[in-house]
Amino acid sequence: MENKSDLIDQANEAAEIFRRSALSQRKPEGPAATGFCFNCDALLATGARWCNVSCRDDWEKQQRAVALAPREPDAE
Repeated sequence: MENKSDLIDQANEAAEIFRRSALSQRKPEGPAATGFCFNCDALLATGARWCNVSCRDDWEKQQRAVALAPREPDAE
């Protein structure tokens, strides 16, 4: 009979496998990479969306501000 610590180790290993699988299938949040920083337009390596954490944070802050800004009524 297996002891409790072996069962716990096996459960932890299975949980880690499921976690890694879920992370590998997760779609990235935000816009697709264009080759340029979304905040400052600097040229970037393939797959990158921002130069650094500061540019990413600034861009996210701007996007939240735009989303929360009052909108003008549509002119008809």
